[in-house]
Amino acid sequence: MPEIGGKQCLVEILLLDPKTNVLMASGYSENGPITGTSLTGTGGLVEKPYNMRKVLGMVREVLDGD
Repeated sequence: MPEIGGKQCLVEILLLDPKTNVLMASGYSENGPITGTSLTGTGGLVEKPYNMRKVLGMVREVLDGD
């Protein structure tokens, strides 16, 4: 995203509606640089390389609000 980073995008989305369910996707691992980024307000983090079963499971969890 050339104009805005993922963290700022999340902040902007949650300002519009704090109840929005958000699933973040990143090229970094959970133990990599993204751990310095607050994931508060997200339903989780999907890492590359994407495993479609895992992604679909996480999407289902976020939609269900678990």
